[in-house]
Amino acid sequence: MTRNDLTPRYAVIQFFFWVCFAGIVAFSSVYLLDRGLTNTEIGLMIAVSGALAALLQPLMGVVMDRFPHLTGPGLLARFFGLLVADTLVLILFPRLSLLWTALFYGLTVTVAQLCQSLLNVIGVDSMSHGNTLNFNTARAIGSLGYAAAAWGIGEMAAKLPLFTVPLTVAVSAGIVAVMAASYPLKGTDKDKQEKIARESTGPVAFLKEYPVFLILLPALIMIYFGHSVLNTFTLQIVQRFGAGSAEMGTATAIAAVCELVTVLCFGLFRKRFRINVLLCFSGIAFTLKAILSAMARSVIAFNLVQMCQMLAWGIMCVAIVYYVNETIPKKDRAKGQTYAGMTLTAANVLSAVIGGRMIDVSGIGSLIWVGILVSACGSILMILAMTRNSREINSAEEEAE
Repeated sequence: MTRNDLTPRYAVIQFFFWVCFAGIVAFSSVYLLDRGLTNTEIGLMIAVSGALAALLQPLMGVVMDRFPHLTGPGLLARFFGLLVADTLVLILFPRLSLLWTALFYGLTVTVAQLCQSLLNVIGVDSMSHGNTLNFNTARAIGSLGYAAAAWGIGEMAAKLPLFTVPLTVAVSAGIVAVMAASYPLKGTDKDKQEKIARESTGPVAFLKEYPVFLILLPALIMIYFGHSVLNTFTLQIVQRFGAGSAEMGTATAIAAVCELVTVLCFGLFRKRFRINVLLCFSGIAFTLKAILSAMARSVIAFNLVQMCQMLAWGIMCVAIVYYVNETIPKKDRAKGQTYAGMTLTAANVLSAVIGGRMIDVSGIGSLIWVGILVSACGSILMILAMTRNSREINSAEEEAE
């Protein structure tokens, strides 16, 4: 490990960020159903929170491109400090009214989704500043954190759901805030700052300059929609088999562990396949996982289906970061990472709006099949986007190599 190797610090941030994310998003149904909210109300809360995050994400990308002295770690530390304060309210006042519970919990959802793309920006910036950072290893450590949190919270939430979820979020968010505040990544000097500010592209101009994103972004939203249906409503899926939060945590942990293996081996995939091929393959794997989930008839079968995560999210979560980093110039890179991250937020919003109501009206089975249809359409769009832009992608990769 060299003196400028930021991998250990970044890996710690990744680990506890995903512990926090698991508590907030994966166990939202466990916590909020126990508080008395319905599936429809939970879906509405997640949708509103996600919509707010989606509105703020492009603004954050613009701010970071135009004011590079505002570092990603500094912003992350501030956001997660707010998260600590928010979850402390839920811990200290566990019997708040349903409205106040939804408002405070909704803020945690907004912050978590808002900072997801920011985490990738920090990794990319760390490498562009001349530091050593093994992104694949650090991201795999993040998957390990998600797996550990999923299993641990699942076991504990079966006994103390009102206490376990916010406590886990508060502790992990506090560690992220401290580590981010001390992260040794400096801002850009004044001359470079002014140059980047002059060259940085606005949202409309960005899509005109990089037209493949007009197809890629909707494709990602559709693919992630099916993914979000399975992730957000895992509890309702396992309840079909007579299971509860403990089994839900186990299923989620299995997916995260499988994802971890792929992220660690991503370098081997990159040596054999171009990034556009990996993105297309990953999109198809998302749809396949959704189809197999609909066909599962037991917890054991569903757990086996979760292994598809290694070919779906395990590839996509790293491949999309590399794709943006290698095909977008530095002046627009933070914006590109933000837009790519925003697609997951948008998918979460749509799945929450549609999912919560559909579960109450027609059941989780119908929702999964809607997710399959939307995901399949997204996979087709992904293939169209990557084949349309394959020559430019391949050229950019050859230059990078």
